[in-house]
Amino acid sequence: MEKLYLEQFKSYRSLSDLKWSPDGSYAAFIINSINEDNDYDANIYLYESATGSVKRLTAMGKEKSFLWQDNETILFPSMRSEKYKKQMENMDVTVFYRIHIKGGEAEEAFVIPLKVKNILLASGGNIVVSAAFEGNKMDLSNLSGEEKERVIKTAREEKDVQVVDEMPWWANGSGFTNKKRTRLYIFNTETKTVTPVTGPLYQVNGFRLSPCKGYIMYHGFQFEHTETKMTGLYLYNIATGENRTLLVPNYAIVQADFLNESTIVFAGTDQKAYGLYTNPWFYTVDILSGKLTLLAKYDCNVCNIVLGDCRLGGGTTFKAYGGSLYFTGVVKYTGCLNRLSADGNITRVIEEDGGVDCFDIGQSGIIYIGMMGQRLQELYTFSTEKGGKKRITSINEAVYTNYYVAQPEHISFVESDGFTIDGWVLYPFEYDPQKKYPVILCIHGGPQRGFRHCFFQ
Repeated sequence: MEKLYLEQFKSYRSLSDLKWSPDGSYAAFIINSINEDNDYDANIYLYESATGSVKRLTAMGKEKSFLWQDNETILFPSMRSEKYKKQMENMDVTVFYRIHIKGGEAEEAFVIPLKVKNILLASGGNIVVSAAFEGNKMDLSNLSGEEKERVIKTAREEKDVQVVDEMPWWANGSGFTNKKRTRLYIFNTETKTVTPVTGPLYQVNGFRLSPCKGYIMYHGFQFEHTETKMTGLYLYNIATGENRTLLVPNYAIVQADFLNESTIVFAGTDQKAYGLYTNPWFYTVDILSGKLTLLAKYDCNVCNIVLGDCRLGGGTTFKAYGGSLYFTGVVKYTGCLNRLSADGNITRVIEEDGGVDCFDIGQSGIIYIGMMGQRLQELYTFSTEKGGKKRITSINEAVYTNYYVAQPEHISFVESDGFTIDGWVLYPFEYDPQKKYPVILCIHGGPQRGFRHCFFQ
């Protein structure tokens, strides 16, 4: 057993973007790892529920997301052609490939002339697309010849100039954000046309497709100069192009989904109690009448807001299934998976030291990515009938086999204002209780982020 140094961080691998196949026979997910170019490799892996086996499906190292097309076919964006790499110098383009899970090379499926973030498959060859949009970027789609070259040359000469007329105008990891939005589009694979769903100044925070695949529910807000935290809820009819407002921007909506064909459930807050730090409650909206109903009050965080420096990528944290809503959240310092029934009752499905980072639920039950028992991320299944959780992968096993990983010892005390403060003691390598050691304090003040009983480098 050796001491764990920061250099070992390069060997850690993280998991993300977990999804069941439509029939639940397989689940696919991403494994991310650090490469020698100070970057990350990402490949798609496949879990077979019948055998419990896990195998790698792609090996190019650039497959950071995917979508099931059917029970045996996966779609994923990648850049594998020099032709498209050259096109990307002057215009946005995302190339999607399809691969069969039982063998064969990936083949090009379709090309979307947008910088795609996420897609959902609708009916009639339509694909719902969220894409990065830059309002200050010149549109070259209608230009050609000398005029196009002149515009490109001017853009290159002025690339170091930033026009700022919005607040906020900068974000960590994103740089300048002025006039940058996430927009929704409909891309038709047969006609190759792109139809905008939202305007150039509208920021889409989340979207879902209805069970019948004919409607898009999305939430977000429009702003021109100063960003607002209140979001509206909207419904878009793919067949007619009608955009309907279900809820005006009076709530800060965290996440939303279709509970069924006629009902949307969302977690949101009016921010009246504690401003940005007010925990969300759960509401339903009747699609036909627009009636808003409080389903359940809640006094904990929704989604996993616990600090962690050994994760990369995301995944599903909020999903309606079988008439109930499943969502991740933090209770004190444990990242739980919860179930909200249609009558407003909230129960804990998974609750133990560590936490659920993302999950999926389907015909084969619950599958999730978590940091459990002071371990780095691994893949787990969960079934109350089969004795609870089962760890599927051991991709970070070498960390525990070869290195000392401190086990946190929980402590707590009551402050003068009556609040209980939680903390943990991590003992050093080869700790001797008869000796004295210097102490390093690592304090986080919250209130929206905090530590928990899980691996932290």
